[in-house]
Amino acid sequence: MIAVICPFFLIDRVPRRKLIIGGVIATTTCHGLIVLGSMLIPDGVAKAYIILVLVVAFVFCMQLALNVPVRVCLSELFPLRMRGFGMGLCVLVLCVTNAIIAFAFPILVSTVGITGSFAVFFVLGLFFVGFLWKMLPNTSGRSLEQLEEAFAAGDFH
Repeated sequence: MIAVICPFFLIDRVPRRKLIIGGVIATTTCHGLIVLGSMLIPDGVAKAYIILVLVVAFVFCMQLALNVPVRVCLSELFPLRMRGFGMGLCVLVLCVTNAIIAFAFPILVSTVGITGSFAVFFVLGLFFVGFLWKMLPNTSGRSLEQLEEAFAAGDFH
């Protein structure tokens, strides 16, 4: 719950672009550490607790730097005339993607194991860090009207 409340205090103090990219870096780091932990630590209670702590750290980073900032950023990227449709479509895609991951995760773990599953997430996270670094505009500190004018003129950064 703490990680869900914190973004409301951070959202106007830290640029959204930095917060989102930092969140993806943090969650990707957690995935990488889970891969390393599952490969290097011998099976037993210690391994289980370490992986549990890393999964909780992942959820904390996700709640802190991705959930609220991504939704705020998405709402600022659409022009007013299509903001409702755009946000509705984005939320639908996010929910469907989360459902697919939730249902596919047990199958993925049974197929490639915990190490392989989190290695897939780690590689995808690395890809998304690069994608966001290149493509995500900073929407902080500008009004919705200023953002709409900038995007209409093709100025995405």
